[in-house]
Amino acid sequence: MLSRAAHIWRIMGSGLGFTLFGLGGLLVSLTIFPIIAGVIREPQRQRVTRRFIQWLFRCFTGYLCRMRIIDLEVRGAEKLAQCKGVVVVSNHPSLIDIILIIAILPDAQCVVKNQLWQNPFLGGVVRSAGYIRNDDDAEAVVLDCVGILQSGGNLLVFPEGTRTREGYGLVRNAGDPHALYIGRRRKSGSGSLYGVSFTPYWRTQHHKIARNNLFETADRWMN
Repeated sequence: MLSRAAHIWRIMGSGLGFTLFGLGGLLVSLTIFPIIAGVIREPQRQRVTRRFIQWLFRCFTGYLCRMRIIDLEVRGAEKLAQCKGVVVVSNHPSLIDIILIIAILPDAQCVVKNQLWQNPFLGGVVRSAGYIRNDDDAEAVVLDCVGILQSGGNLLVFPEGTRTREGYGLVRNAGDPHALYIGRRRKSGSGSLYGVSFTPYWRTQHHKIARNNLFETADRWMN
């Protein structure tokens, strides 16, 4: 009975969490982000916005963990927290991967699906943060990414382009040519490539299903 109740709570808690996430995105897009836009000029405006988004993602991650919706084990978080001007590549097994990474990775920029720009709940978030649309001209996307790295920002890339299939716990495209090309297009300093690996798994014992996420960072792949 208790295991069934725990499973039901995880489902309800997940639904509540993502409802709050969507409504929260809409709320800050209508209130906080316009205030930031009104008092802070570019290029600092988007950077301040991304810091605020990082704080929100940390709060949301804390909610998921405290409410026992996920059990999160993080290895090597200090590596991500110290990144500056690097490309971070990751596998993509779940919906919350980007949330968990940005909660730790400072000044994180990412290439997002163009559909998110028109999303009524998250569109204002991705536009205010200055995230890069994946349907722009390829050369323009690369130049935008290079500009992010040159300014000291970090670029988050999911090279698989879709959800990671079950059974693949590590980044399969660590040598993704697009990420490598972007890293090498930097005109100052050396391009750096970091890897992040998520390994979600389900533990079944006496009909109890627990969702776990192993989140670890690899050493630098390219200097």
